[in-house]
Amino acid sequence: PILEASSPAGFTTLTVSPSTRVVGAMSTITVNMRPNWYIEANTSLTLTGMSDTCPDTASYFEPPAYCINMQNPTAASLSLTGASQAIFGGSGSWDSHTGHLVLNVAHSIDAGA
Repeated sequence: PILEASSPAGFTTLTVSPSTRVVGAMSTITVNMRPNWYIEANTSLTLTGMSDTCPDTASYFEPPAYCINMQNPTAASLSLTGASQAIFGGSGSWDSHTGHLVLNVAHSIDAGA
């Protein structure tokens, strides 16, 4: 028999909100996500497309001024806060140049949780 999903894996809720939209300012990013599938521990989730981060400098002679902001460095271990931070082991890996945040699932997440 062939197993078939009734819907593709995704999120019934997925929002990403900054605390400010001021270019170059420090901002707290709030992520609200509710998966429609079971996510096992040790799975990596990568959030991409965050704007106001440093673009690839290969296409520029000099990176834009906001990329030199030392308040937004790339961090192999960025502390997470909030009620669900323990699900991701309390930290994620942030790359300020690409705008990618990698979260490693420390505790399995049930569908709809």
